[in-house]
Amino acid sequence: MPAFNVSRQPNRGPGWFDCPLARQLVQAEQRDIIPLLTSHVGVRGLYLRPSVRLPAALSGNMLQAVICAHRDQQRFTGDLCFADAELPVGTDALNLIYAAHVLETSTAPEALLAEFERCLMPEGVLFLISLSPLSPWRLHWHGATRHSFGLHRLRMMVQAAGFHAERVQAVGPIWPSRRASAEATEQASSRSVVVDRLRCGHLILARKRRPGMTAVGSQRAALRLAAQARPG
Repeated sequence: MPAFNVSRQPNRGPGWFDCPLARQLVQAEQRDIIPLLTSHVGVRGLYLRPSVRLPAALSGNMLQAVICAHRDQQRFTGDLCFADAELPVGTDALNLIYAAHVLETSTAPEALLAEFERCLMPEGVLFLISLSPLSPWRLHWHGATRHSFGLHRLRMMVQAAGFHAERVQAVGPIWPSRRASAEATEQASSRSVVVDRLRCGHLILARKRRPGMTAVGSQRAALRLAAQARPG
């Protein structure tokens, strides 16, 4: 089988997410995710996007404050500047993280997921969006990312980082189109397993399942109640 002729793909490479076609893809995915996003209310959130050319506002969020940053080569820049393994946010400080196509462009994807888990509060939510290697869109982005994650591998990575995957959903159109918005609406109304596998991306909605610490006073009270309930 002949190799891909990269010279015929001028939009491929590290800056592929800056091109109009990639922006169309990401924005179509975000439109599909808005109904889920509006159901999560919180105080503080983090929005990471793959290109500075994408809007800095996270449409549909119900948070009081959102920190925004975008991929810049091997780092992030924006409201915060940091490397993937060094997110400058306090532990258990965020209610929600929305990470769009930053894992497959990461030099340390497992470390980035670990930072997401550290920074989220117990019961905090991670929206993780990644390109689907089964989609026809791969003809456009092949060679533009450091990693290509199948859905099974991505779920295993999320769980290994300490998250519970609550929802998995295919997002975005099957193929680039000038009528992307109308096409996405039509596809969403006729979902099927086969069609979903061909969509440009997939969303994993995961929750940090780590119980908060119980106050010492509450522990003592529980022990007293248990002792009182014993026979005799």
